[in-house]
Amino acid sequence: MEVSESSNRVDSSNPSAGEASYPPRTKLPQKGRGVLLGMFLMGSGVFLWRWLSPPVSSQQAGPPPAQATFVKLQRLQASTIEDGTSFVGNLEAQKGIELRPKVEGRVTQVFVAPGVLVQPNQPILQLNSGKSQAEFRAALATISSARAASSNAQAQIGVVQAQKAEAAAEVDLQTTEFKRTSKLVSQGVLARQELDRVTRDLNAAQAALKAADMQIQAAKSNLEATKAEEAQATATAAASREDFQDTKVVAPIAGIVGDIPIKVGDYVNIGDSLTSITQNQALEVLLSIPIERRNQLQLGLPVEVRSFQNDQTLATGNISFISPTANAATQSVLAKASFRNNGQLQDSQRVSGTVIWQKRTGVLVPTSAVSRLGGKTFVYIAKTPEDKPEDLVASQRSVELGKIQGNSYQVISGVRPGETLVTSGILNLSDGAPITAESE
Repeated sequence: MEVSESSNRVDSSNPSAGEASYPPRTKLPQKGRGVLLGMFLMGSGVFLWRWLSPPVSSQQAGPPPAQATFVKLQRLQASTIEDGTSFVGNLEAQKGIELRPKVEGRVTQVFVAPGVLVQPNQPILQLNSGKSQAEFRAALATISSARAASSNAQAQIGVVQAQKAEAAAEVDLQTTEFKRTSKLVSQGVLARQELDRVTRDLNAAQAALKAADMQIQAAKSNLEATKAEEAQATATAAASREDFQDTKVVAPIAGIVGDIPIKVGDYVNIGDSLTSITQNQALEVLLSIPIERRNQLQLGLPVEVRSFQNDQTLATGNISFISPTANAATQSVLAKASFRNNGQLQDSQRVSGTVIWQKRTGVLVPTSAVSRLGGKTFVYIAKTPEDKPEDLVASQRSVELGKIQGNSYQVISGVRPGETLVTSGILNLSDGAPITAESE
């Protein structure tokens, strides 16, 4: 059979001639193949886990029971509630002085150190005042001179008094002679000239006696003057001695020596501050009480002195002074409370003074047991459910609180004595949450 050559010939101009026609093949990306492989393996794992896991019973289904929280519990008891108000106050020592020199001079010695306890008349500082020493020596010299002048005046009085005695004797003698001569002249026995002579001698004797009297008065006046000068010199010497003694500064009272800002070699003037001596054993706290509280303010009210850092009570005292006048600028009344210092407080220290207006019975809860939510305050009370008397749950209770007293709040309403308070772990609790006491 002859085959036509034209039927078996392939058209060289069409490369696809004589082949079947198929759509082009699309390749899957490498990332897609990885995703499919992961899904396959995950499904296989889930299938194997369900096939190997035992069936779950109906009793084990549902959420696990809540776990009890370990807490601390406290039985609430009736306590003393203090109605008090705190004020900022300054402490003041009841006895304290500022040492100032009475004379000027240079510091030659410091006998004590700051912070030591001194007794009355114990030396503190020594000053070297050349002026006081010179004045004291001059006063002593003046005393010696005045005493010598007084002695001379006294001796002069003795001399003049002796002269007066002689003059008086001479007057007596001349008086007798005058009488005898006058009689003889009148009888014509003696001449008139004899009478003139004895008259002259009598007048001279009387003049000498009068002069002696005047000398005695002058000597007495001189003695009084010398005695006055001696007294003045003695007073001056005493003052100079006191000034000289003032060069040694001594403690007028017993107490603690404050800071000594001066040192040996410094020159101080009268009135300069040398140091202070303070008795911290007894202190007063000065409080400015608002005028609105004046009617409540009474002598004897208790006052607690507290620290600003931790509100710890450092000392207790009582109102001992109430000012009769109010401060016009602050409209407050000054009150002082006196107390014994236990060594923790110092003069001029700023503290918090709480005046206790009254005391009553109430309930106190620790500050750590109080929580706040939505502007309200809550505590948790431990209760026993009726259906499970062997368990404890935390019951949230809204309370109204008063002031902080120590580390506790005063409770106005919400709890009562005898209830059991949850004092720890309150951040992990909710109303009705199971709890377990740590002691158990």
